[in-house]
Amino acid sequence: MKAKKTLKQAEKRIAELIDKIIVHEPNKSSGKRVQDIEIHFRFDVAVSTISVETGK
Repeated sequence: MKAKKTLKQAEKRIAELIDKIIVHEPNKSSGKRVQDIEIHFRFDVAVSTISVETGK
């Protein structure tokens, strides 16, 4: 029970640090589905871009 409470607290703190999440349109030009996701953190700390590839 304590681990679940700790996890919920951590999730809440992480959510407080995120300003916005931008999910871009998928790109299928290579035959695979590639989609970029940007995570913008509050206080101009950082911007992370993740490319997710799915398909053959």
